[in-house]
Amino acid sequence: MKVKKSIVIIIILLLIGLAILAKNRQKPFVDKHECVGCKDCVEACPVQAIEIVEEKAEIADTLCIDCKACVKTCPQSAIRTPK
Repeated sequence: MKVKKSIVIIIILLLIGLAILAKNRQKPFVDKHECVGCKDCVEACPVQAIEIVEEKAEIADTLCIDCKACVKTCPQSAIRTPK
């Protein structure tokens, strides 16, 4: 019985920790003034979270897994993470 309660407490603490990490996650954003719409980020994104809209990249926050492949790929440094 004590083991089951301990496991439940550990799971709850892990879920709380994951929620805190997810809330504090700093997802990449596109500086629209710097973006030239080259599509390098679209091709680099492993989850197709980026599309070109009106010749500028847009990142879907709900799809983004925060891998930063787009940040590393952008030749204009138009995709960054908040400081």
